[in-house]
Amino acid sequence: MTKLKTAAKKAKLDAADSAAAVKEANNRAAKLDALAKNARREATGREAAAERARLAAAEKARREAAQQAKREAAEKARLETIERAKRKAAEKAERDAARKAEREAARQAKREAAEKAKNEAAQRAQREAAEKAEREAARKVEREAAKEAKREAARIAKMEASAQAKREAAEKVEAEREAAERADARPPKLIREVGEPAKSEVAAKPESGGPSFTDGIRRK
Repeated sequence: MTKLKTAAKKAKLDAADSAAAVKEANNRAAKLDALAKNARREATGREAAAERARLAAAEKARREAAQQAKREAAEKARLETIERAKRKAAEKAERDAARKAEREAARQAKREAAEKAKNEAAQRAQREAAEKAEREAARKVEREAAKEAKREAARIAKMEASAQAKREAAEKVEAEREAAERADARPPKLIREVGEPAKSEVAAKPESGGPSFTDGIRRK
């Protein structure tokens, strides 16, 4: 605004100078006119023609001075307009560059945030997958251990059942053998079939502490 005011003042001064020049020209013309009048009173038709030529030259000079002043003012205004347009264009370019930089920074921040979220999601998915695999492995180990324990328990139960059956078979054989020995040692009238001991012999057998499986094996 200060430059514009200064330019306007200078244009006014130039216009005033131009007006002064025109006024000076008019004054000279007036003086020449007075001289011409005096000359007309003393001169002939030749002098009148010279006066007309002088007046025409003065008018022409005045018009040329006014046109020159007008051209200079227009050129000055044009240059000021161009300078003002340049400043506005530079300011607009600066604002556009600042907005562009802000947009680029915002996009960069958005990309970085998206990349960070993506990495965090991938890491979280990896952790969850690892935890899930660990849990699955632990459950698998537990299931295998349970199956192994079940198999071991079944094997032990089978072994115990087999040992129990062997003990019972050995006890039965031993009982039959003892009954047969007792039957052989008695008179014929008391002899009974092998495998059918007397009730008194059965009652005489202890309820517990019978021959063990190893004892039956040794007797055999």
